[in-house]
Amino acid sequence: MRDQEIYQVIDLCEAAGQDDVEKLNVILEKQPDLLNKHVSERDERLAIHFAVTNRSLSAVKFLLERGANPNSGVYPHRDATSALTMVRDQQETEIEQIILQEEEKRQLAACSNITISAENEALFKAINNGLTGEAIELLDKHPDLVDACHRTGGSVIYEAASQGNYFLVQSLLNRGANIHHLKANGQSPLDGAVLNIRPRNKLVNQGCLICAGILMQAGCKISLRSAVYLGDKNLINKIAQEEPTHFKQDSQVKSGLLQIAVENDDLETLELLISLGLDPDDRHQLNEYETKPESWGEPLWIAAGESKYQTAEMLLQYGADPNSSVYASGNPLSRAYNK
Repeated sequence: MRDQEIYQVIDLCEAAGQDDVEKLNVILEKQPDLLNKHVSERDERLAIHFAVTNRSLSAVKFLLERGANPNSGVYPHRDATSALTMVRDQQETEIEQIILQEEEKRQLAACSNITISAENEALFKAINNGLTGEAIELLDKHPDLVDACHRTGGSVIYEAASQGNYFLVQSLLNRGANIHHLKANGQSPLDGAVLNIRPRNKLVNQGCLICAGILMQAGCKISLRSAVYLGDKNLINKIAQEEPTHFKQDSQVKSGLLQIAVENDDLETLELLISLGLDPDDRHQLNEYETKPESWGEPLWIAAGESKYQTAEMLLQYGADPNSSVYASGNPLSRAYNK
């Protein structure tokens, strides 16, 4: 093949379907960014989908080793159309085992605290099912699990905080649990509490807020996203001074911070974030598509759809585009009209 040849996602997908590992290697050595890109804006399949559909075992293993995502599905039924779900539905146990083994390797590599054991699974199952007594009994029997992580990367205290289980969080702190351990995505136990606050579920909402307070008092670091969720303007200003790059406009990557302030109807935090440099339209590219389409205007789109008049007015005053286009979701006017 000529060195100057430019490949497209469909080339990678065809090679995957044909179990042509040699060609897959050639393509990904030259253009590794194609690995987890969708076929097109109307076809969200990845190369891994073609490999599992055609039972291309060598291609499946090769793509996974290069970092293919077997959990990415196709709109509008993403959960039901991931490569892993497909092989399970088709009872392709050999391919399923290849995927699960590679997933386990990634998980173990991502965090040294991840433990694969029956006791670990039982502990996290108890936490996620709200069985606090059972979780504490397991910790009493296996105290070494106090800082263990699940295969998803979350520590025991992270999972407890995410569930709003403040009794268990306090018990874990009393046992010396590490509150500074972060997930692979950088989230702390405090983030787990704050980012799982659900206004429509009063019990979980209250529990997560109490967990957040306990963890803040214990000295758990607060991320920028959590600071925005909590409306902590002093901390937001401090982060802006220490790490100003968080507030530089980047048209390639979605920020998402303004959307949090809009959803919380927090006008003061919204105004602060814009004044620190965030784009009121949060314009960004969708890099998961080969064409990298643009999407902009989501903050105003949310405000319009949720009848947040003052918030919408503020965004417009700061230059938000009333004719913006949120990818595959329309514009603020259509959102308000269809409310």
